[in-house]
Amino acid sequence: MKKEFIVPAKKFHTVVNVPLIADDVNAYELVYYADEDLTGAAFVITATRADGEKITDSGVINGKTARYRMKNSMHGVAGELEIRTTIVAEDGTALTTNELVFSVLEGNGTDGVAADTNYPILTSLILDAQRAIAGADTAADSAQS
Repeated sequence: MKKEFIVPAKKFHTVVNVPLIADDVNAYELVYYADEDLTGAAFVITATRADGEKITDSGVINGKTARYRMKNSMHGVAGELEIRTTIVAEDGTALTTNELVFSVLEGNGTDGVAADTNYPILTSLILDAQRAIAGADTAADSAQS
């Protein structure tokens, strides 16, 4: 069963009082509810683990809701975990940024999960892919008309 953590729209920094467990698998999801439609934007997640490693990934946007199921490597190391969530517009500007701080507890024996540090490249690729999808949808609509 996955646990949902709501990313507060009006508060930048939040210390979450529910700990994460280092070896839980596909157990946690971040959810951001916006006042306006986010179609065409990207939900970019950057996590800094207790060991200093940074992990970057992206979530899914559907209308006014952005969701991200946390990768196991994000909470794979016990200690403090800082997660920055950013809604990025199609032109690359940040529409909103929030920070969540979690405490990660030791798991039942898994450790040493590798991190990914390709934040700038990943963000650019995410936005390029979303533009390509939007362009393909527009072309398909035009072809059907």
